[in-house]
Amino acid sequence: MPARLKGLILPAFLTCLALAVLISLGHWQVDRLAWKEDLIARVEARPDMAPLALASQLPVPDGERDAFLQANEYRPVRLTGAYRPDGEVRVFTSLERPRGTYGGPGHWVLTPFAVASSGAQIFVNRGFVPEGRDHAAAPAGEQVIEGLVRAPEEGSAFTPDPKPQERLFFARDPQRIADAIGVGPAEGFFVDLNGASTPPSGLPQAGETRTSFANNHLQYAITWYGLAAALLAVFGVFAWRRLKEPQTQRLTAPRGQP
Repeated sequence: MPARLKGLILPAFLTCLALAVLISLGHWQVDRLAWKEDLIARVEARPDMAPLALASQLPVPDGERDAFLQANEYRPVRLTGAYRPDGEVRVFTSLERPRGTYGGPGHWVLTPFAVASSGAQIFVNRGFVPEGRDHAAAPAGEQVIEGLVRAPEEGSAFTPDPKPQERLFFARDPQRIADAIGVGPAEGFFVDLNGASTPPSGLPQAGETRTSFANNHLQYAITWYGLAAALLAVFGVFAWRRLKEPQTQRLTAPRGQP
């Protein structure tokens, strides 16, 4: 194999490796774009739908949870039942764009709610409480609540470990919370109360469901694909110059040299 071709093996290998990474990132952003567009469409349409007859569908089997959420997340629900204050927990958050008075670091207040017709237990996000502030206790007796169906938060590798002994968590995953504090089985989703559910004291501050999402995935995909195209062009120019280099040297060599 000519030396000039051997000299292209390593650069070609590294270029192919980098291209594979860049194109994979572009494809990933295209997939994320489809997911985000579907999320935005659901968030825009579903909160205005008629309340879901959720009580008749409880309990939702774990094997059917994903299909249930795909069809009903962000839909309004109205439920009758009673709170279980003994199972109340806090979930750390930072509310950056509050609809209400309070924002910044704080926590969500999640309280189990026993549905009257079935006894199923659903964690209800009663609202936001800023760091260092007290909040009203869950009302006693039979209650009628209204809110939006929400999917559980799975967290990530960077999510801190929960502190069940302090009733402090870092992701709104009702089944894991129920298991950690020992309050019995819970549905695999939770309900965000609407703004009208905020107590007279102002806390917990309900109605803070996030319904606006940035969608920059198309720009990100174009960026990754553009970098892949630029890398391919750079390698093409490099390879062309490397392959042409010996011939150029012969043409420009001084007289008397072979």
